Amino acid sequence: MTKYLAVAAGFAAGLPILLLVRQKLPWKNTQKSILLALAFSVVSTLAALLFALLEAVLSGRGVSFGAVSVYGVYLLAPFILLLLFRILRIPLSDGFDLFALYAPVSLIMMRVNCLFSGCCTGTVIPGTPLRWPVREAEIVFYLIVLIIFIRSEKHLKKAGRYFPLLLVSYGLFRFIIEWFRESEAASRLHPAHLWSVISVIAGFSILFEINSKLARKGTKRGKRL
Repeated sequence: MTKYLAVAAGFAAGLPILLLVRQKLPWKNTQKSILLALAFSVVSTLAALLFALLEAVLSGRGVSFGAVSVYGVYLLAPFILLLLFRILRIPLSDGFDLFALYAPVSLIMMRVNCLFSGCCTGTVIPGTPLRWPVREAEIVFYLIVLIIFIRSEKHLKKAGRYFPLLLVSYGLFRFIIEWFRESEAASRLHPAHLWSVISVIAGFSILFEINSKLARKGTKRGKRL
């Protein structure tokens, strides 16, 4: 039940952000913006569920329904969004910028759900009965990213850079805090470390491609002049 409440809360919290920056949309219609926010919620939740299912199968635990993995939002949702943006005729750079502004709120609610359900806990802090606050740290991380993105949105045109920046920053952050999280992995390296590396590589690859395209456009303009 808390999982569905978290999805609803993520939609309610993320919608105002989407409405705030909807100048990137090919329409200014409020109803369509609400539908896009709803689509983002559905895609995020579906991707998180499917990725958790994939992780369970790869780890040998078999088919397991109901669990969520935030890495689905980073590594699986983009493929679904590519199709969505094509259908809605939203430029990919604008569409992923919007999703990167919306996603942190949805991810915060997923971690709040973890707090209520008692999963994804940190390991015990040596010499104390307390555990490392990894879920709380992740919530703070998303809040900081969201504030930075919104503040820069007022001044800069990111041209699709928000999402790859989110990929890189979360990959680095998660790689570090993963050592403080409980895991079924027998070694010091967990499956999330692999997803973190893939996330960082994918983020830097997208940033390189974006910068290369902008550089080529600048060169063509310079030749025309």
